[in-house]
Parts: sequence; structure tokens; C-alpha cells
Amino acid sequence: MRDDFEYIKGWCLFVVQYLTEKSPNVLMGEFKNNIKGLTNSKKSLRQLKTLKKDLTEWARGLSEDDIHELNNLLSENFEENLEDVNFKSLTEVKHIVKRGKINNEDEFRLLMARVEEIYADDTKKAELENINKLLADYDKR
Repeated sequence: MRDDFEYIKGWCLFVVQYLTEKSPNVLMGEFKNNIKGLTNSKKSLRQLKTLKKDLTEWARGLSEDDIHELNNLLSENFEENLEDVNFKSLTEVKHIVKRGKINNEDEFRLLMARVEEIYADDTKKAELENINKLLADYDKR
């Protein structure tokens, strides 16, 4: 999976365009303009990586058919689709939980997203408790 600025920028713009076509939304237009305005810098790359994860979460709200279509389009045009991004995020979550400490705001946001994903799943109760402890510890610092 590539981590370079232009690749991630293109991936994000592609997903924003798809989401805009499926459900027109003023927010998507703002995303698109903000992405186009980014310049290649460390800060912008970090913003794009975060946006990529946010867009992946947003796309979960699509119908199964639309998710399947978007995954196929992403696979044809890029090296990774939504499932790949989700897998990478889950791997990062497991690494953070295993380490037992949140190191920065990005990791905090990633764990918050995971909590939102699993909070209603009784089979994930132990994972949820572990993550909530890490989040509380991070908030205390």
C-alpha cells in the first residue's frame, strides 16, 4: 500500500467523487475543494491519511451494492480498496492495544472510530473495555 502524497490525494478525490455521485452533499464539495488545495507537505500528508480513514468510514453507509462497486473501482484504479484500508486500520488498532498506550491524537481518533464500530457488539466487549481504558488513560495525561 502506498503512502505518498499524490497517491493518497488521488484516492481521496476518487472516493469523494463517488460519494458525491451517490448522495450529493455540500460537505463532499467542501472536502473536494480542501483536498485540491492541499500542497505536498508532512502536515498535508497526515491530513490526507486521516481523511482517507474518515472517507472509508463514511463509505460504510453506502448500500452493499455501492460498496461492492466502489471497491471494484478502487481496485481497478488504485492499489487498495475500502477493505484494505479497514484491514490496515484494524491492524493499527491491535498494535496500539497490544502496546498498551496511545502515543498521539491520530491513534486516539483511530481507537475512537473503533469504539464507534464495536460498541453495540456484545462479542467485542473485552476489546471495547481495553480500548476504553487506553482512551481514558490518554485523556488523563
